[in-house]
Amino acid sequence: MSFFLLLKQKIFCRMLVTIQLMVAIDFHSIFSILCKSMATVNCLVTRGAATFSGPPEQRIHLGWLGVVGGGGVPPRDIHRKRQEKDLSELQSLIEAHFIQRKKDEEELIALVNRIEKRRTERAEQQRIRTEKEKERQARLAEEKERREQEEQRKKLDEDAKKKKVLTNMTHQYGGIQQKGRKGAKKQTEREKKKKILAERRKPINIDHLSEDKLKEKASELWQWMMQLEAEKFDLSEKLKRQKYDVSADIKKQQNNRFESLRRL
Repeated sequence: MSFFLLLKQKIFCRMLVTIQLMVAIDFHSIFSILCKSMATVNCLVTRGAATFSGPPEQRIHLGWLGVVGGGGVPPRDIHRKRQEKDLSELQSLIEAHFIQRKKDEEELIALVNRIEKRRTERAEQQRIRTEKEKERQARLAEEKERREQEEQRKKLDEDAKKKKVLTNMTHQYGGIQQKGRKGAKKQTEREKKKKILAERRKPINIDHLSEDKLKEKASELWQWMMQLEAEKFDLSEKLKRQKYDVSADIKKQQNNRFESLRRL
């Protein structure tokens, strides 16, 4: 029994040394290998103890261990073979670890590439959508401006037509009134002129006048003519002002009518 305990201790020490040398493996793999090795050693010790403690007819031949009857394979060779087997398993685990790690790295690189490609595609799609939205907004703005200009043009045309109609109506109505006024005015002015001329045109009796009296009469007539010319000039200026005022009033009335029609 002490022999198997000693063998167990030696195998465990060898395994620790081997595992410490393999620094490339991670802690999980080391712990797994260590657990497997300890389970194997415990199994060997249990079998050896059962072989030596049981009756002779139930003892199992452990010649492959080289510990029964002192013959067969020595314990050193058993330890070496077991160590080689553990080392082979450890190398297999290391290789599998690096293979899996390389596979994970490749998958990660592929995932990063897909993410970057998708990000680029989304950016391109967003740029296209933004350009289309800008074009749509520009078209809407152009259509709105065109409609406003068209409405403004139509409004100006309608206002011009209304103003023209009002002007024609005013001219027609004003012409009729003006003709009536002119006829009445001419008749009134003619009568007034006749009356004034009848009042002012006095008979001149100069047959009995002397030379000095004739000179005085001529001077008087001259002064009278100058007064008439001054009155004529004043009346003509007054007539001009009246015509201007009448024209301004007509234009003002036309504008007022036009504004009232526009409000309607």
